Amino acid sequence: MLLSLNVYSQSYILIGNDNNITGSPTPYEGYWHDARMQIIYSVSELTDAGLSSGSVITGLGFDIAAVASTQAYTGFTVKMAHTSTTSFGSTAWLTPSFTQVYSASYTVTATGWTMHGFSTNFTWNGTSNIVVEVCFDNTTYTGDDDVYYSTTTDPMVCYAYSDNDSGCSMAAEYTSTSRPNIIFRTAGSSTITTCSAVFFDSGGPSGTYANNENYTVTYTSSSGGCIRAIVENYDVEYDYDYLYIYDGTSTAGTLLDVLNGPSVVANLDDEGTSYYGLSGSLTFHFTSDVSNTYSGWEFTIDCPQNCYPPSCSNTVPANDNCTSSTMICDFNGYCGSTSGTVDHSEIDAANSAIFCGIIDNNTWLSFVASETEATLDVWVTDCPTAGSDGIGAVQLQVYETDCSTGNFTPVSNCWSPAKLVDGQIRATGLTPGNEYMIMVDGWNGAECNYSFAASSGVAAASAGLDQTLCEGQVVTFTASGGTVYSWASDPVDPSLSGQESSGTINVSPSSTTTYSVTVTGLNPECPGTAEAAAIVNAASATFTGLDASYCSDDASVSLLPDPTGGTITGSGI
Repeated sequence: MLLSLNVYSQSYILIGNDNNITGSPTPYEGYWHDARMQIIYSVSELTDAGLSSGSVITGLGFDIAAVASTQAYTGFTVKMAHTSTTSFGSTAWLTPSFTQVYSASYTVTATGWTMHGFSTNFTWNGTSNIVVEVCFDNTTYTGDDDVYYSTTTDPMVCYAYSDNDSGCSMAAEYTSTSRPNIIFRTAGSSTITTCSAVFFDSGGPSGTYANNENYTVTYTSSSGGCIRAIVENYDVEYDYDYLYIYDGTSTAGTLLDVLNGPSVVANLDDEGTSYYGLSGSLTFHFTSDVSNTYSGWEFTIDCPQNCYPPSCSNTVPANDNCTSSTMICDFNGYCGSTSGTVDHSEIDAANSAIFCGIIDNNTWLSFVASETEATLDVWVTDCPTAGSDGIGAVQLQVYETDCSTGNFTPVSNCWSPAKLVDGQIRATGLTPGNEYMIMVDGWNGAECNYSFAASSGVAAASAGLDQTLCEGQVVTFTASGGTVYSWASDPVDPSLSGQESSGTINVSPSSTTTYSVTVTGLNPECPGTAEAAAIVNAASATFTGLDASYCSDDASVSLLPDPTGGTITGSGI
């Protein structure tokens, strides 16, 4: 079998990765004849995602959550420009010098990422924000196509929609902090430095890879820490095409996995599996044979705060019975295990309408949601006893349920990878304050040890992270995990006065101070206290050029401060 050597010639950077869903604002406002939208993406976001001065953007796309339109968007036009504007302070269009990069009739046909390949590429200058404008001009309407969005602090979206108007010249009507998630396709490299990207095969979001491919791509953390790739989906030809994943900067690194076939088959679902580059890099090597191409893959690339399993701080066993599930107040550091001594009395073990796999020795945990979505990272550290087929693995899913037979509604991905790997569970459509159940099961009865960390969405007391500041500076701490907050400090900090019941405090301690917050109100079973420290570096300086024998009538001297910088004040200066 002869393979040609290919170079992966494109990369996709991602800005915005929340799973919120909106039908307005959306670039695809199909419920109206005509629509126009401008969206700002900041220079810091672009840089953090891996763009640099001179980066050539060759396309962009938005993440479709639901399709409701049934006709093409006529004259769907995309324009881009550099801008110094950071947000929309008023309901008015920005008017920089735009470059039209795309214009065509475009039909949204499926959920997932769209892709508008540019007829004129856009080169980023590396110092400005980017504003993207989209518009279309139909004569009839059908329905809006919902997109995933992330919430911004200030309005970074301006939009308008109407019937019987001119879509690309209509007046501005609204602003919003609900900014559509976006991918920018760039002229690629075999090494990509980023902490926010989507890794597709050579066919991109909607195409297929080609025959006779043989290339290597490396993603390296732009933060200097570890990096992670999360499986969204994959499908490569079974037994003929292979995607190898390594921890390291080349194929000489540690082999983590080989993907071959689809990510979802009977009783198996690999979507959510997480691969960690503890070295700071992940390398992918792909080969395809001379015939048959498939849809390829999609991975989300990020740099999590921690790529290692957290230290165990809670080991209360999960309960065999759904109605007596173990309530977890803080998943960060929860450690548990599957057991061969429990059964699956609540759920029909082979009922695939409830679970994507076969249930053997499931146990139950529960949590109270603090947001509409929750993300749980899970590490499977080892499986002392493999399943009946010799495989050691864990499978999980989150449910909305009262634990009665047949009343188990899945609210997360069903993670059933059939191999010893780590994963991520993402629950959506949650109601803050409601209780949800997590079913943990061993693959074919495997007995495995696992640990959790909650990235978001679970009601747990938090005061934020420790912070370091210089004497005289102000630092901000934000509490979460409840609705009622009570702050205290040790030693007593006068700058906290009047903010004790606020969710966010702004303080300026004169010395290193620990701030504690008691959180209540969201989960009555889990009142909690959390701490964060403000580590103060005292102001100090030494000078050369002046000594104790200096007299008032001596010649002037030069003062050289250490550290340098700042302002020297005092009599005679």
